[in-house]
Amino acid sequence: MIKNIITINSVDYDDTTRTAVRKVVSEFNSTSSFECNFDNIYGKYNNTFTLNEDVVIKADITTGTPTTKVFRGIIEDIKFIGTGTNQRLKLSGRDYGAILQDIIAEPRIFKNTEASEIIKALVRQNLNGTGITTNNVNTTSTTIDKITFNGLALFDCFRKIAQISGYFFYVDEDKDLNFKEQAAVSSGETFDNTNVLKASFTQSDDDIFNSVKVVGDRQLTAAQQIFTTGVDNTGSVYKLDSKPYNTSVILSGATNTLYQPGGVIFVNDPATNNAKYLVDFPNSEIVLTSGTTAGDNTLSTGSVVIIDYDQSTPLIKTLVDNSSITNYGKKNKEIIDKNIKDLDEASDVASAFIAENKDPKTRGDMRLKGIVNVNPGETAVVDIPSQGQSSQTYTMIRANYNFNKEDNLNESALDVTVSKKVNSIVDLFTQHEIRLRQLETAEVESSITNLELFTGSVGISGTTTLISTGIGSGFYFNVTGHDVFDSPSSLLGPWQGGSVVLNI
Repeated sequence: MIKNIITINSVDYDDTTRTAVRKVVSEFNSTSSFECNFDNIYGKYNNTFTLNEDVVIKADITTGTPTTKVFRGIIEDIKFIGTGTNQRLKLSGRDYGAILQDIIAEPRIFKNTEASEIIKALVRQNLNGTGITTNNVNTTSTTIDKITFNGLALFDCFRKIAQISGYFFYVDEDKDLNFKEQAAVSSGETFDNTNVLKASFTQSDDDIFNSVKVVGDRQLTAAQQIFTTGVDNTGSVYKLDSKPYNTSVILSGATNTLYQPGGVIFVNDPATNNAKYLVDFPNSEIVLTSGTTAGDNTLSTGSVVIIDYDQSTPLIKTLVDNSSITNYGKKNKEIIDKNIKDLDEASDVASAFIAENKDPKTRGDMRLKGIVNVNPGETAVVDIPSQGQSSQTYTMIRANYNFNKEDNLNESALDVTVSKKVNSIVDLFTQHEIRLRQLETAEVESSITNLELFTGSVGISGTTTLISTGIGSGFYFNVTGHDVFDSPSSLLGPWQGGSVVLNI
């Protein structure tokens, strides 16, 4: 039979009426949640538990005390239910991956960096003091040309890296961050007629996408237009090809004349303001002014005006898979992510998305007997010929535990879903939430400067001798005869103006 036990704040409890654990791989990440019920007769547990206490759930097929951890996380919700002496207590929460969802990563840009090194750097910068380690962050074969994080939850940062590199991540029962290649780690399990009580397999093309357009942030690029007054314009209005940013208006001649300052149409009044020209941004126009304070800045026929400005150009990458289009028809997807600041970033996202979504998905749901511990993200072999599955290797993407007296006795407390899951309404809401975060942070600007702090030794390459002196004093570095500690010949003291030290 299956036995389970829950440990809360280092205290064991084996009297739950029901304990449920849900482990899920959602595209490129794995998250877990738990829920457990206690009989709370006469208020037995009224003041026992508090929010954010550590929770460990163990389960094994055994007659003794279970030792295998199937979940570790924190209490996030405490709910009392019932009336009179019929009282129940329900606790629920998420694994330590919840921390990744709650922390907004410090702004950062990485260039030409291997994917796992980016993960480790983000952990060092944002998770110091949380107890989360990186012992199982595996090295990838992916070097990311450029990636920008600005205003995103740490969870979303990891998800972007995982998507590009074809990996998935989760925080395990030892609070260690795992970053592993998709479909590359075998569980060693085979699901067949010896341990599958019931099964259902479905194939769908609803989530096939073989043509993707990735839209990143807009970029400012320089533009110049030259007008001949009376020929290329109307009156004092000069029509531009694009909406202008950072404009400069010059009257061309033997000596060019720079018109400044500029103003904004309907905001600056030439009668009371000295703006030499006005920018009509919505209509992509420059209007030369004539007014009491601004003076007469209009030009005679034949005058040449040079207008320099920046135009906003969208960063767009499109990618298609022709084989998929031939087999299943064209299915389009548009991804908008204003955190993408570079075409290389957009290309990485587009390539990873097409690779993941160009083929149909198969989902298999199974109720298992005699199996307790599995990890979503790992692979298993499915051998159920009656449903067209003959020794097929799938990735486990969901594991639901339902520990209660009946299922524990029957050793059937585990339901598993394999392969790429067809999106549920929960998945769609999650995708919309991530997209909303990206849009909300699109206009966030920051000066991105990073300092990483380490505990331990700092190495300096080469042979180097260090000497010390008091604050305010000068010192010589790596100069023969003057870089020895406690040497009477070392010249340490006030810095002398005009001195020259060679061979530094």
